[in-house]
This record gives sequence, structure tokens and C-alpha cells, in this order.
Amino acid sequence: MTSKEHTEKRVEEVLGSLDNVLKAETKAHFYTRLRSRMGNDEGVWTNLAAYISRPTVALTFIVLLLAINLFILFSNKDTPPEDSVDNMTALAQEYHFERNSMIDQNTILP
Repeated sequence: MTSKEHTEKRVEEVLGSLDNVLKAETKAHFYTRLRSRMGNDEGVWTNLAAYISRPTVALTFIVLLLAINLFILFSNKDTPPEDSVDNMTALAQEYHFERNSMIDQNTILP
């Protein structure tokens, strides 16, 4: 038997096996119930978004956010600003920075 005849015979066997297959059936009104469930998507995030989008909740959140910002803004006003010159002087003294002129740096010693 050649490969072409073998292939044709195999195709006929496969197609013949589908002769006795029955069509799958569903219960009555299955698609109507399925579409109803798909359209009625009430999840956790949908409920949360609906709750947050209420005007009273949104307004309360905005007022609370502004109050926190004002509290932080006015509570930091009492601290004195740091003196950056003193910090730089302390850093220079700690690491022994010295001002050298360009002439001192390029001096060639014999």
C-alpha cells in the first residue's frame, strides 16, 4: 500500500467515525439565561466605583484630602530652615578640603 492510498484510507476512517455523532443539545432557554448573566455584571469593582462616584462620598474625600494637605503645609512652617553654609563648612572641615589655586596644582618640582 502506498502512502497516498494509506492517507486516503485514514481520511475515510476519520470521516466515517463522525457519522454516528449526535448534535449537542441544551436545556430550554439556555442562551437567554446566558445573555442575561453576561449583561448583569455586578462585580466588586463595579459596586465600589458606584459608591465612590456618589457626590457626597467624592466631596468628602476631596475635603479630607485638602485638610491633610493644609495640615502638612502649616505644620512644616514652624521648623527653622537649615543653614546650608554651615553644612558645607562642616563637610569641608571633615574631609579637609582646601582651596588650591591653579598655579599650585600645576607646579612641577625638580
